[in-house]
Amino acid sequence: MKYRHSGISIAIILSMAACSGTPSDTSPDPVPGSAPLPVAAHAAASDPVPRDIALTAPKAAAPTPFADIPRDRSTLGLEDDPFAPHSRAEQQWLDRHGFPNARQWETYSAASTAMLEQAAASGDTVARSMLDGRLIGTDPQAQQRLLDAGAEGDLYALQLVASYQAGSSKGDPVLGYAISRVAEMRGDSTLGLTREVMFRQPLDVAQRMRAEAEALRLNTAMSAFYRDRHGVDAEIDMRPIQGQ
Repeated sequence: MKYRHSGISIAIILSMAACSGTPSDTSPDPVPGSAPLPVAAHAAASDPVPRDIALTAPKAAAPTPFADIPRDRSTLGLEDDPFAPHSRAEQQWLDRHGFPNARQWETYSAASTAMLEQAAASGDTVARSMLDGRLIGTDPQAQQRLLDAGAEGDLYALQLVASYQAGSSKGDPVLGYAISRVAEMRGDSTLGLTREVMFRQPLDVAQRMRAEAEALRLNTAMSAFYRDRHGVDAEIDMRPIQGQ
């Protein structure tokens, strides 16, 4: 199993399709490494500034079209939340791990792709995940971005990949099970209660065994990816469960 500095290679998980016997509709090339940002050359103080440079300013990032939508749950109640938190602590956990709040869910689900792209470009990570969830069946890099986000702690991003692979006719249910198990290992302790509803049909014993083995490999790769990028191990932040 491999991972790269710029992202977890999609080959980590899609390579299992051959051994699982389930065809996959996506077999993208690895995403190339991120190139360093260009460094501007600075002229000497005595050099005149060329007129075309002096009059050209970099374009500012487009503002989000969702400026009036709250980015967290601090002003929202427990009712109507699409992820059913039972406490303030659970609301905060959902915010920390990329889950859209009720206002985001309602607005972003109905938004055009262009609006989600604009919001994602402005730094809205929830819009980015919901956009990639929408594109996952047609854009191979969408799945890669979601996996990379998952390695950084966005468990909603992992849920989107798991749901697609488990529920789509073009997905790999063994892979969907494996990724849902990774999300559970990395903190979403409620997934064991709801995992089965994602699948078109139940997995057999052999499929579950392959999925569990793949989950361990993928979780190890994500941990290594995080450690390589940040120099420390990721802290597992377990979802608060009512009554525990």
